[in-house]
Amino acid sequence: SPQREAPAPSRRPRGWVGAVRPARLRAGMCAEEDLREYLRRHKVEDVMNDLVGLIAATQPAEPWDFVADRLAALADAGARAVASGTIGGVRTAPSLGLCTAQEAEAISELLRAQLRERLRKSDQEEWLRRRKWLGFYEGWHAPHLSCARGTLELLPWRSGKPTTALVEHLASGALDGSVSAIELGCGTGENLVCLAGAARAVTGVDIAPVAVVAAQEAITRSRVQNARVLEADLLAPPDELQGAFDFAFDCQTYQCLRQVSIVAAGAAVAGVLRLGGTLLLLTGNADEPEERGPVRLTRRELEDGLVPAGLELVSCDPFFFDETEAYRVQAEERGLARPPRGWRSLWVRVR
Repeated sequence: SPQREAPAPSRRPRGWVGAVRPARLRAGMCAEEDLREYLRRHKVEDVMNDLVGLIAATQPAEPWDFVADRLAALADAGARAVASGTIGGVRTAPSLGLCTAQEAEAISELLRAQLRERLRKSDQEEWLRRRKWLGFYEGWHAPHLSCARGTLELLPWRSGKPTTALVEHLASGALDGSVSAIELGCGTGENLVCLAGAARAVTGVDIAPVAVVAAQEAITRSRVQNARVLEADLLAPPDELQGAFDFAFDCQTYQCLRQVSIVAAGAAVAGVLRLGGTLLLLTGNADEPEERGPVRLTRRELEDGLVPAGLELVSCDPFFFDETEAYRVQAEERGLARPPRGWRSLWVRVR
């Protein structure tokens, strides 16, 4: 993972209580209950917040790789700060005195455990929900490339053309031109431009600012007048999207949202549709033998996630994703003959 310098801790004194350390600590007996009491008395939560803030501020490319590299040093610094009453070089509780090496090591271990528990819950969700996609679009997260920084052209799912499954769906006459449509996770906008030719109004939504800019540029280049792009979190969508659309298209977005919350992901994709509205959904397929990017799901997993959200399955067929430059490179490196296998499913909102 990239080596980044952590910013200096805040120099604002925390106003810690200068209580005397427990007797067993003074005697060098580092029982866990004594450490917890010691840390509680001296507001270890303040130190915890400082350390978590430092980790967040460094914008790691791979959160757990980064945390593994830096956590010990941060915990040691926190232990010294707790034991000495010093934050950022400012002495806030002189009566505490300096800690022994044994105390610093024990306090560091406890801080490390607490940090890991906190980061396990909050950092992983934030990674899956938002930061992973910022990394793909900004180029600093490219696990599909063996030795290159990512670019928009090398996004693993991007072919540079409208998705074939969507083109075929529109060519079948599924939309009559009077509908409002939305693309969930619109990326760089090729599908939005395609949809705009078959719908009255089209909205694209993506959480990554770089994607939103690229999609708007695609709309501008094509001189489309009935399409717009919003930067939004689909797991916390703006009210204007709720129940507003007759048709939704999703290529590899729902499969990622469900990694954060299956229930919230189902509510997100179903919630944008009016009653009777339809969803064309492209996801990974559990029958794909290789781990190649698309989240591999069974048909049962799709139904279990979407039927409770008010969607009814109309059809579900296996297909292959469009060829992309990233899939081509991936196939050459692994000796594969085709892009990843997926599911192409059609749903209708019934409640």
